[in-house]
Amino acid sequence: MTDTNERVLYCNATLGHWLGRAPSELADGAMMKDILTRGSHLLFQTQIAPAILLEGFAREVSCLLNVRGRDAPLPVLLNAVLRRPKDGLPARINYAFFDATERTAFEQRLRERQKESEELAVIVRNAKVGIIRCDHQGRIKRLNPAGAGILGVEPGCLPQAPIGRLLSLDDGTEDWFTHKIERPDPDCTFEASCNGHHYNISVGEITNLEEPYAEKEYSVILRDISKRVLAEQRMELLVGELKHRIRNVFTVTAGLVRQSLRNAPAERDKLVARLHNLAKSHEILTQSYWKDASIREIFAPIEAQAGEQQRIVIEGPDLLLVPNQFKALSMAVHELATNARKYGALQADQGIVEIQWSVSDADTRTIDFTWRESGGPQVVAPERTGFGSAMIERALAAEFEGTAKIHYHPEGVEFAFSGVVRR
Repeated sequence: MTDTNERVLYCNATLGHWLGRAPSELADGAMMKDILTRGSHLLFQTQIAPAILLEGFAREVSCLLNVRGRDAPLPVLLNAVLRRPKDGLPARINYAFFDATERTAFEQRLRERQKESEELAVIVRNAKVGIIRCDHQGRIKRLNPAGAGILGVEPGCLPQAPIGRLLSLDDGTEDWFTHKIERPDPDCTFEASCNGHHYNISVGEITNLEEPYAEKEYSVILRDISKRVLAEQRMELLVGELKHRIRNVFTVTAGLVRQSLRNAPAERDKLVARLHNLAKSHEILTQSYWKDASIREIFAPIEAQAGEQQRIVIEGPDLLLVPNQFKALSMAVHELATNARKYGALQADQGIVEIQWSVSDADTRTIDFTWRESGGPQVVAPERTGFGSAMIERALAAEFEGTAKIHYHPEGVEFAFSGVVRR
């Protein structure tokens, strides 16, 4: 309670506790400016106090109390009633303060949610993809301008036909929307064409936490990927033409080798085999548009050529190699397999070739690779290093920036190299 000059005449223990001051201290000459923060007191002097004196009351006015020993003020709701002079008593004003901490926090969250909703609405409205909200029957509840453009309807108008009829797929699938939402997992993404356009379509259930038993609704997102599909088709045509021309180049080169080395059949066959292996490497890389290729692709021909009793043991994590490293390792494995068939483990009926690799250090991606033969004829180290062995060691060491070495153990050839797998 205060007089009309803002002097505190009385306060209860609760207000004193909020302010961090004794009630007697407040009633001993404290002013409203000592209770309210500077901004709230300015509001009180200019608007609240005149309204109380004029109308006789004030209701639920948001203010901040100046709390001793705390940096943050206390939000409250102020209610006031003017008691006019009566029976010799001077005029006074009775105040009631209500703690508005929770209400203020709720209002703040509400403002933040409203801001997020407005921002999201702008994003949806200006999005280049179609964003549509449907009920379980495919009837459209809401859609953005891009969605209206894809479906061929006027912006702001909700069509009566379900989305499955408005977006009729070229593959003839009837009521694709119902088919998708009836799946065990209704959230799905697929690609389809419609009237010459290609779309990436995502269907997902919208979770309603406030009304969990309400009728289910779904979001449908339509992305026009026609340009991407057209570019992929052109790329496939170009890659197909490139594969054809590369194959012709290798075929012509192999023909020239056969003609030039008619009198040296052993060397001729070696060189032609190497050309064929290089052509196969190019074909694998071309299929992936000369991007990284899996290391396991290299060993498929060896497994296919192994005899019934022979064993090819391949152990190692799946690993993608850049084109130059893929070609170098492919040529090295071809040389090792050729020698194994002629002189090593794959010459014997029960020969074993163990191929193992591991990758350590996730940052540098260091590979350790081993080719180990056993079960074949006794190995005798050659007197001189042949072209194939030199190519294996030098090419791999150069491409993988590491070391490579062939060891001729009596029980079988062992080849090991380590290096860095480039990204």
